[in-house]
Amino acid sequence: MQEVIHALRELERNETIKTSKLITIKENTRNPYIGAMLQIIIQDSIKHRELSDLIINIIHQNEIIVPEPLIDTETVKIFRKSLEEEGKIIELLHETGMKSETKALIEYIIDEKQRNHKMLSELIDLLRGGEVNIEKYFKIADNLMKRAHQPSKPPRTQY
Repeated sequence: MQEVIHALRELERNETIKTSKLITIKENTRNPYIGAMLQIIIQDSIKHRELSDLIINIIHQNEIIVPEPLIDTETVKIFRKSLEEEGKIIELLHETGMKSETKALIEYIIDEKQRNHKMLSELIDLLRGGEVNIEKYFKIADNLMKRAHQPSKPPRTQY
């Protein structure tokens, strides 16, 4: 496990250095398209650094945490409302943004939104109240991690 922690620490270090350099470049560019692309990379680097730290904390806990089926109804309502809103935004962006000269950036947002939509749906399944089926828990948790790190592009008609 020490090798994994070492690799994650190296990732954190590299992401910190890269983020710092990219922020400087972004601040000095006058091209809004390049600025937008750099912002995406910067945000992803920050996310990767934070996820790396969370993974290290999970490893240090040295235990598997199974969620308690205690999510209150208000939280589930918020999750479901978010799902509904994500779906509407995805459709709106798909319908309107594909005609734009910034199509590539709009497609990036759509892909991210679709991934988040699917992950939130699976998270609701994972944390739903009632009896926890440990096999289902591990299957959903694995799928969430795969989608977070190696999302496949689902067909746009899925949403």
